[in-house]
Amino acid sequence: MTVISRDLFYTRKLQLRFSLKKNNNIYFLFLIEKILFNLYSKNVDIFFSNLKLKWIYDQIDGEEIVNMNSLSFLEFKDKSLKKNLLDLLDSFSEVLSAENKFNFFNCFKRFNKTLNLIIKLNNEDFQTSLDFQILMFFYENDHPFEESVKKTIELKKNKIDIFEKVFVDLYYKNYNVNKFKISKKLYLYKIFLHLLLKK
Repeated sequence: MTVISRDLFYTRKLQLRFSLKKNNNIYFLFLIEKILFNLYSKNVDIFFSNLKLKWIYDQIDGEEIVNMNSLSFLEFKDKSLKKNLLDLLDSFSEVLSAENKFNFFNCFKRFNKTLNLIIKLNNEDFQTSLDFQILMFFYENDHPFEESVKKTIELKKNKIDIFEKVFVDLYYKNYNVNKFKISKKLYLYKIFLHLLLKK
């Protein structure tokens, strides 16, 4: 098992340790998710983001070793897995190019659905919620979170992973604070409280 990267989002680290049995393929999938989210930046032109995305696509399509940021090795030999991974990249390209909020959310739903399909193909009974993934996307890129976005997302709290639920709750309570960051201590404390109250 590859050592869990410090670059992974802390919710993803906890999921790998406690919910996903340290699955190596899912580890790489979460690294790809982070790399894709980092392509979407207020300071980078969409054209250049799509160029980077095309390069990633070509590397995986050609079954080559990928060496980018913290993703040092990736080889998807399983054809169905590889096809779904390429579909994931295609769907994220649509997210990058979305012209309005309605298109953005529809494209992101497809991205989320494809990512969950890849997780299922890796024999994991786990789903990442669309709500969490969208909020992590905004949070990672320091994008402003508008009230209209909150209205678009419908939380199904009884179907959401505890690590994702705690992050979503903290985000909703603090998103209007300028440049807020959720500290790991606060995050872990809220998870502990949630588990304690659940008992």
